[in-house]
Amino acid sequence: MPRQQAEFAQVKQNVTIANTSDTGGGQHVNGIDAGDAIAFDPINLGDASAVTFRYSGGSAATAGTPRATVELRLDSPTGPLAGTATLNATTGNNAWSSQTLPVDQPAGGHRLYLVFQPVAGGPTTGLVNLNWVEFTPR
Repeated sequence: MPRQQAEFAQVKQNVTIANTSDTGGGQHVNGIDAGDAIAFDPINLGDASAVTFRYSGGSAATAGTPRATVELRLDSPTGPLAGTATLNATTGNNAWSSQTLPVDQPAGGHRLYLVFQPVAGGPTTGLVNLNWVEFTPR
């Protein structure tokens, strides 16, 4: 369970897949707009102390400012909220960064949805590119 490649998510709602420029090659999820989601099933967040997102998006002018949020939701895109991470802009679509969110959930397998949302004053389309999600064991 530690690292899940975004392009292999069991559920992909309104997103596309592209070849990645990130270390390791392969593919990433892009075309992420407000309200779009991907999901991994099953994930037991009770076994994790944190979730790390490997992503890119933004420009040199916006680097370091909030670009988007990703909500961790259980069982559906509108299910119980397990945490929200703010992803800050990188210097561009080929500039990859990682952001970690601590989590504290009871044991139990769930379909884990990552629901992407814009931040106030930010873009509503092309929010970020997501290469992978990594779960830090407890």
